[in-house]
Amino acid sequence: MPTIESDLTKLEDHVHWDVFDEAPMISAIPDIGYAGVCKWYHNMATPPERMTRSAKRMAEFLVYGAVPLDKIMCIVVKTDAMRATLEGMMAVSTWNIPILTQRGCFYG
Repeated sequence: MPTIESDLTKLEDHVHWDVFDEAPMISAIPDIGYAGVCKWYHNMATPPERMTRSAKRMAEFLVYGAVPLDKIMCIVVKTDAMRATLEGMMAVSTWNIPILTQRGCFYG
């Protein structure tokens, strides 16, 4: 069953990072030192630890109002057009972090 965790100090133990960190990796973001994520998200009959991979990777994070902005390293977008839109918004805000176009980070 899914569980809810609101304590940021427990994030490392709450998320099943192993299903994200297996090879082969895709969607690296070298600009921030992010190695990427495992290409595979589907379940497999063997080995046993991959039988529930899909459910473990489908966890949702409801972060609005819960994650301090200083914990966010960048915003990653699919297109240069969206990047331009967000750069305009960022220019009139007090928040200023990198906005990166990285199509490979998105499905489809």
